[in-house]
Amino acid sequence: MLSLLVRASLEGALLAACVWLACRALPRMSPRVRALLWWCVAAKFVVALLWFTPIPVPVLASAPASAPAAAMDAHSIPSQSSTGAAEKAETAPVPGRGAPEIPWTAVVVGAWALGMGVALTRTLRDWRRTRALVSRSLPAPESLHADVRELSARLASRAVVDVRVSAEVESPMIVGVRRPVILVPAQGFAALSPDQRRMALCHEVAHLKRGDLWLGCVPAAAERFFFFHPLARLAAREYAFWREAACDEAVLTTLGTSPQSYGRMLLALGVSRRTATFSAAGAAWSFHNLKRRITMLDHTSSSSFRGRALAACAVAAAIVAVAPIRAVARSVAAPAPIPSRISAPGQTPRLASVPAPAAVPAGTPTAPCRPARLRRRARTSCSSCCFTRTETP
Repeated sequence: MLSLLVRASLEGALLAACVWLACRALPRMSPRVRALLWWCVAAKFVVALLWFTPIPVPVLASAPASAPAAAMDAHSIPSQSSTGAAEKAETAPVPGRGAPEIPWTAVVVGAWALGMGVALTRTLRDWRRTRALVSRSLPAPESLHADVRELSARLASRAVVDVRVSAEVESPMIVGVRRPVILVPAQGFAALSPDQRRMALCHEVAHLKRGDLWLGCVPAAAERFFFFHPLARLAAREYAFWREAACDEAVLTTLGTSPQSYGRMLLALGVSRRTATFSAAGAAWSFHNLKRRITMLDHTSSSSFRGRALAACAVAAAIVAVAPIRAVARSVAAPAPIPSRISAPGQTPRLASVPAPAAVPAGTPTAPCRPARLRRRARTSCSSCCFTRTETP
């Protein structure tokens, strides 16, 4: 488990650095693309932790075999005397040793499990609090339901969402994954103008259209699993910011609102605390976040072919990098043994092993290598295959 944590931390940090450099190199990248890139960073942390076996990719050069197989077997197989000595050393009692010591890896993994348990407990508490918040809310007027239906049609969103009024929320938000509900504040929402109400509702419907409630579970899981990793928390925060900026851009495009009017609506909503995991709020959660969102309203996305191509390449590379990949050496086929002679088809070639000819006693008549009938037909004598024993003086 510790090796998985280390590997996931390093791979997620590497992808986070690459995404940060890509966002710096392409300042005119749209908020939708930036949100997708940071979501891939959060997904990298989670996938690298849960995907136990990486995908091997043979891209490295194969190492030459420098030592013969016999030498490797001699070094790899220990002798019987050394094995017996090692077993005696392991089983021999050590004086002064009490209970077995706990390895430091178990301590680290135990601390991580404890911290993750605390984070999951807080998430469960927030989920219960959100359900209680929805149950205590009141139905919204019919005019708000009509506005939501109209905005859903303009955004081409087929999801059915309910609108309720709550005195416990500070800004409009959408909660719930299976049954989404838009909660609007009882006092602050009534103080907005009709156009500002439509902009706030359009922002929440844009969250529903983009599927941010489902997609937000991945950065939330990365933030819980890697509570000790600063880049995992950075990826979750950047994704949350850029998805809000993407919804702001959708409101400006759908309603044709000027950035100045939408900025005044954000200022009217003010700053509220950060929402729970299974929700998305339209207001900013800090003054720095509010300043960044107002600044991004004047940011125009790149409409050139080069900018769109670079953004598509960055998204494709980030999606591919989510899968855990391990670079391995290319396999080299072992050389086949050289046969001693050419064999017949379907026959296994044999190595060179020529038996020595047997000794022939003196005076033994030699047998011809072929019948006499064939020798008479050829009218030749077989001197290459038949031999006679000659006695040397």
